[in-house]
Amino acid sequence: MVTVRYFLLSTICLFPILTLAQVDTSHLKSLYDRSLDFDESKKDSICYYASYIEKESLKLSFYKGAVLSLRLKGLCQEFQTDYEKAIDFYLQSLEEARRIKEIAYEISALSDLAIAYSAIHRPLEAKKFYLQCAQLAAQTREISTVVTSLNNLGVIYSQLEQYDSALIFLNDALLTGEAAGGQIDPSSTYNNIGNAYFKKKLFIEALRYFKRNYGQHMRDTLNGASLWTDHINLADTYTELRRFDSA
Repeated sequence: MVTVRYFLLSTICLFPILTLAQVDTSHLKSLYDRSLDFDESKKDSICYYASYIEKESLKLSFYKGAVLSLRLKGLCQEFQTDYEKAIDFYLQSLEEARRIKEIAYEISALSDLAIAYSAIHRPLEAKKFYLQCAQLAAQTREISTVVTSLNNLGVIYSQLEQYDSALIFLNDALLTGEAAGGQIDPSSTYNNIGNAYFKKKLFIEALRYFKRNYGQHMRDTLNGASLWTDHINLADTYTELRRFDSA
């Protein structure tokens, strides 16, 4: 019951490119930020902007240009399921982030590497990068980054069937998020805790967290996809409890 990303195919979508006189570093950063929101259907656009940012950054001597373009190149290859090339670009992005001493991009590169290794079913390598990511996130004290890192570690430990370790990180993520006074959506954490208990065959505990998730999503009328997942999780858990009418 692990949630995965799905993407649909569509045609290439390019932003209007400014003339050279109009291009500046803020424009390149804006293109990078927008490209990160693209899904697999716009992978050709990601590949295009990765090269565009690289080329224009050289002209402008933009010191962040390399780390931005390398990450987009990695994402381009990941969406083409060429994980070997994606990992190579992400490693280059990590090296560049460390060279220019930009911790935010270092965290992004570590997370990208972990996601790529997880996708090719190499959770031990993913765990290594997520641990580094969590350590850096703690230094930044950005609550959302810390919670995300702890959640990701919980998922990886669950994949490694080390459920007690997973629950330590996930409960830490939940407490950290709650301390932020409602700024952090706990849905992913509830779901991951429920999954860990489900795998441990502690179905009453799993049910408690899946119900929390369901209640939260029922209050959000736009969250239909999440409700679908909640229904499946609850049905599976009720089935294991032999409460077939509820299932």
